[in-house]
Amino acid sequence: MKKEIIKPLAFWAAAELLLFAVFVLKNSVFALFGFAFLLLLAAATFGMAFFARNGISAKTVLPPTAEKGSEICGKIILENRSALPVFRAVCEVIVKNKLTGEENGMNIAFSVPAKGKAEADFSLSSEYCGYVTAKAEKVYLTDIFGFLFIGAKDFSSAKGKMTVLPETFEPIIVFDGILPVPEDSESYSPDKKGYDYSETFQIREYAPGDSMKQIHWKLSEKLDKTIVRDASLPVAKNIMLFWDKTAGKAGPSETDAMAEVASSVAQSLLKSGYNFMLGWNDGNRIEMREIKTEEDLLEAVPRIIKFGAEEGEIPDYSGLFENYGKVIAVAKEPPESLLERPGANLLICGEGAKGNNVISFGHKTYTEDLEFLEFGS
Repeated sequence: MKKEIIKPLAFWAAAELLLFAVFVLKNSVFALFGFAFLLLLAAATFGMAFFARNGISAKTVLPPTAEKGSEICGKIILENRSALPVFRAVCEVIVKNKLTGEENGMNIAFSVPAKGKAEADFSLSSEYCGYVTAKAEKVYLTDIFGFLFIGAKDFSSAKGKMTVLPETFEPIIVFDGILPVPEDSESYSPDKKGYDYSETFQIREYAPGDSMKQIHWKLSEKLDKTIVRDASLPVAKNIMLFWDKTAGKAGPSETDAMAEVASSVAQSLLKSGYNFMLGWNDGNRIEMREIKTEEDLLEAVPRIIKFGAEEGEIPDYSGLFENYGKVIAVAKEPPESLLERPGANLLICGEGAKGNNVISFGHKTYTEDLEFLEFGS
């Protein structure tokens, strides 16, 4: 608030000194009247702010989603429930990214009528993805000139919330061999053909290049034309994609890169016909979501970027990965529990990480570093 006070105070003091000097040098009654008027106006409007301070509340409004780097328009709504107007109010708005830990502040000034509301627009931009909140942490009520101020008493404030979505890319994912499918699994991809001829994906007419073993002889004889059947793709349910936010301390740009890598790998797995379990740290808790459809993924992505890791006890991973033949982990440093685990593949943000199952990527070059991913056993 200091910067907001210095300029109005300097203007008011200069005007008062000028009027007083004119009164002394010219013996001007008008100058004396002006001097007294400015003094009383500041005192009167500050007195009104003093009595109005008990009835102030604020609400911050943000759009539900936004893109990284775009200009985002927010709104502060200040309500005055008292019978006295507030000639000038200054809201101290704090904007936080819960994923990266960034925090910025701004001051927004406007006036509020008696028993009424006032709105003020503000703009912000987030360089990184994450769950962004904006809240009027404090409201100061001032005189009409803006240098005498008092904080709103029993002030309540509603927080604005917004998800800044990650920008995904499309890595090509290859597993070394066919992923094992549980014997009791009867789940097949609804939109991709595959290799399992025990289940038919679709029936269609023969096309050049089709294998002879695809021909449906009985149906071809009945319809008097060559008919083939495409095999189905069994959906692998034993894949875990886990973002370990507690393995190593990451900066905002690294956290942003890991969020985009995790979201992109999840998207590519789904497009390749794989069902999988998506896991992540939510503070010090472990969250899990089974991803079968695009809707599942669209619902899960805002959740994985909602909170960053919290300082404190590292979650217990014992038994977390036991039922999964393939584990893909995204982290700042290799998690010890996965470094030597068979079937684990680690995507590590940074240089220097070593291991047969480690793939490193840079926080600026991850789209190039992870363009092609071959996951081993």
